[in-house]
Amino acid sequence: MVLCSCNCDCGLYTTRQGENTGRQFYRCTRYKSLDGCNFFMWVDDAYHSSGDIKYQLFAMKERINRKFRRNELLLKMCIIVIIIQFMLFLFKM
Repeated sequence: MVLCSCNCDCGLYTTRQGENTGRQFYRCTRYKSLDGCNFFMWVDDAYHSSGDIKYQLFAMKERINRKFRRNELLLKMCIIVIIIQFMLFLFKM
């Protein structure tokens, strides 16, 4: 799995024309959107640089942290809803 600079999974594509015909590359799947990141990397270059691997690890860590913070927020919201429901139940008695 290759992540781009916006921490999205990159799509695997194959060139169909020019001098690189048949060569595979990774590209951000959101490259056509307004907030796309223009990430591009040839597949055969992807495993040669330790810098790329470090970047991928950093991107994965950021993605996990973002999901953790989101889950933490959802848990807090669920607790608040439960407390409110309990209080409403008590006031009905």
